[in-house]
Amino acid sequence: MNIYEWLYQHYYAPCAKDVTASYTEFADLAQEARRLLLSGEGTELQRTDALRNLQDIWGTTTFAAGITFGLHLITDLDFLKETTPLFEAL
Repeated sequence: MNIYEWLYQHYYAPCAKDVTASYTEFADLAQEARRLLLSGEGTELQRTDALRNLQDIWGTTTFAAGITFGLHLITDLDFLKETTPLFEAL
């Protein structure tokens, strides 16, 4: 297991459902954007808007995940002790 997998499993995975729950508010918009992009339907402007909508939705969700992840790291004082063997392996 590399450091990224360990961090994901210990810090992000336990709260992933809470973070991605915010995404469901935009599920219909994202689904329509995916449909337009995958089918090639709509005008070029509609497909560009669809791509930008997906970027906004995923960017916001990813930012929220990063903040949550960072807060968990800051509050976990044992983080360095637990990951020292992983850093030594690098």
